[in-house]
Amino acid sequence: MPQTKKTMTEPLKYRSWLKALADAAAARQITLPAFTPRGMGTARTAPVADGRFVTFKRRLVSEAEADVDGVEWTFWREVTGLPQPVAAFREPQHPQPEGVAAILALITGWLIEGWTADDTKAAVGARRPTQALQDLARGSSRDTPAIELHLDHEDLPTS
Repeated sequence: MPQTKKTMTEPLKYRSWLKALADAAAARQITLPAFTPRGMGTARTAPVADGRFVTFKRRLVSEAEADVDGVEWTFWREVTGLPQPVAAFREPQHPQPEGVAAILALITGWLIEGWTADDTKAAVGARRPTQALQDLARGSSRDTPAIELHLDHEDLPTS
C-alpha cells in the first residue's frame, strides 16, 4: 500500500485523548492538572483544592468493541473524604477536534472555573444525552448484566 503525503492543512488525527487534550490546552494556554495513569486503561487528574477530579477510562477490549463503546469520562468530587461521581458520559474511541474542544471546555469548567455540579451536569447533558451511571458501568452496549454502583459510604457495611 503506497504512503500518501499529508498536507499542513489536514486536521491532526489523534489516537490518544489525553495527548489531544494536552495539546489543545497548551495551544489555548490553559494549565490543566496532569492525568496520571492508574492502570487498566484508566487515568485520573490530581484533585484540585476542593477535591474535584476527572477520570478517563478506556475499555481493554478488542478494537471493534472499543469502537462501539468508546471511552468514559467521569467528573468527581470528594465529599467527607469519599469520591462521588457528578457526571459521566462516553465519547468516541478516537478523538476528533470538535470533541477535544468540548471536553477541554468541560474539564476547564469543572476543575478550573469551579462550575457547580448542576452546571456541569447541564453542560454534559448538552454535549451528550445523559446516561445513568449504572448504564455506563455495564460496559458494552450489548446485552450484559447491570453492575450496581455502591458509592455512598452510608450504604456500605460496617465491620
